Amino acid sequence: MMKMGGSSRPGFFVIFRLRLLWPVLALGAVIAVACGAPDVALGLALGGSLFTLNAWFIYEAGRSLLSHRRRRTGGLIAGLGSVG
Repeated sequence: MMKMGGSSRPGFFVIFRLRLLWPVLALGAVIAVACGAPDVALGLALGGSLFTLNAWFIYEAGRSLLSHRRRRTGGLIAGLGSVG
C-alpha cells in the first residue's frame, strides 16, 4: 500500500483505484480519434473528469466528516457534492 505524506493512510488515488483511469481513457481516446470519432474522445475526457471530481467530493466529504476537526468543511463538501 502506498503511503502519502508520511502517513499510513492510503491516498485518494489509491482508495478509488484511479491510477489506471487516465491511461486507459487516453488509450480509448486515441483509438476513438484513429477511428474518426473525436466526439467520443471528448466524451471520454469529460466523463473521466466528472468521475474523478465526484470521487474527490466523496473522499473529501468522508475524510472531513470522520475527522473531528473540520465538521463544517465536511458538511459544506457533502452539500456541494450532492448538488450534481
